[in-house]
Amino acid sequence: MLETPTFQTSAFENLVLEIKHDTLINYYLFRYIDREKVTDTEFNYDLSVQNIDEDIFTLSSLLNESSKIVWSYGGCDYHYVMKCTDCDGGCGDCFLELFAVTCSGGTGNTSGGDGGNTSGDGGTIGSGDLGGTGTGGTGGGDGPTDTSGDGVLDGDHGGDETVPISTSPIGVNEPSDKDDIIDCLGGAGSLTLAQQNWLNNASEVMLKKMATAIKKSGCSAVSDIILDYIDNNETQDFDDYVDEELECYYLNELTDNAYFQNALNDLQNYIEDTTETNEQGFEVSFANNVLSTNFKEGSYDGVKLNHGGNITGGMHTHPDQGNPMFSGKDVYKLFKYCQSISYNTNSDSNVNIHNAFSVVTTPNGTYMIKVRDYNALRYLCSSNVLGNNSEQRQDRLDVLISSGTYGTSNENDYLREFLTTFEDIAEDYGLSKSPLYLYKLNTTDHTFEKVNLDANNQPEITPCN
Repeated sequence: MLETPTFQTSAFENLVLEIKHDTLINYYLFRYIDREKVTDTEFNYDLSVQNIDEDIFTLSSLLNESSKIVWSYGGCDYHYVMKCTDCDGGCGDCFLELFAVTCSGGTGNTSGGDGGNTSGDGGTIGSGDLGGTGTGGTGGGDGPTDTSGDGVLDGDHGGDETVPISTSPIGVNEPSDKDDIIDCLGGAGSLTLAQQNWLNNASEVMLKKMATAIKKSGCSAVSDIILDYIDNNETQDFDDYVDEELECYYLNELTDNAYFQNALNDLQNYIEDTTETNEQGFEVSFANNVLSTNFKEGSYDGVKLNHGGNITGGMHTHPDQGNPMFSGKDVYKLFKYCQSISYNTNSDSNVNIHNAFSVVTTPNGTYMIKVRDYNALRYLCSSNVLGNNSEQRQDRLDVLISSGTYGTSNENDYLREFLTTFEDIAEDYGLSKSPLYLYKLNTTDHTFEKVNLDANNQPEITPCN
């Protein structure tokens, strides 16, 4: 339980760790908010769940620099301290660092003094010079310590049980982050001197971000991105940089697929058929590195596209009488794709939220939305800021998206208003960024290009390299 809730409306909050397998742990913030009207048979709180990136905490209000967490696991207590950067300015990126492990003692041999076979308390082990001291037996001196700094107590203690730090249950800030990055980049021998110097001078937070990106998305997806970031001496926040580049990476992977292109062509044919007034669509799934599409026939009122399982995205039409841009329902469906992917417990899956997408084909063109900030999107779609239930939130998004385009058929107006809507929402609700990326299909080479707003607030098309 957090001593100080991160939201003023929370009655209390919990930091929850979900161990999915040996190397992947998910972090969640559970917020319990008092209900105004409660009966004896009701749960007393509204529950909000927020996912937190695996090893990096970017919510400055989550924990402050002096906060400590104790995690009990396997008969030992793992002591973590939260460390943050730029705490003079309200704390920036934060990460957990293991500083000690305390295990219950047993009966065994002490390593100090002349006491021989006596009962000794388990010591404390930690990183660096922090060693444990135990209580020796009769005539005994100091108990076992960790002189090597490798997380293993010298001598026997507590029934010969030792607890190496490397087997701790959650991610910690260890020097191996740099090793993992170097291995991903092909080994030290393949790096230039400038690249090696850059890594040697990088902060712990930067190395943790890079190592986390490798673990979450795979080395093949991020190795070139990391090298470009280093070689270009990028100053943009690495998390933002890698997210943008990964969206392009997975977008290009998607558009290179023949099944996806066939589905795009089919939707375009439906739009060109002026007698077709029903929406049509495809569900897109990805499993075992194979993409597949499933046609879904719709009606005048829409088309039902499922989420969950191996489904990573959806594609559908908005005929001439339909919405000329993504609707609130389409944005909510993208959230459900991401939510389903994040809840997928299949540890062999190669899918992550960068695979999630939604495509709409209209008489004006074909567009795609992908996730820029999942936490921001989830906040809009699962909290009460836009409505008390999902239907109200979708309706509210519809109004906001279309409010500036009544009476116009200009594509640039639709693109501008869609992007502006989510920029304004981010500003109004204190979000760090807009939750979405917007792309437009280039019909010449059948690739999607990113749509941004220029200095004059007009749509600007940029190839997604």
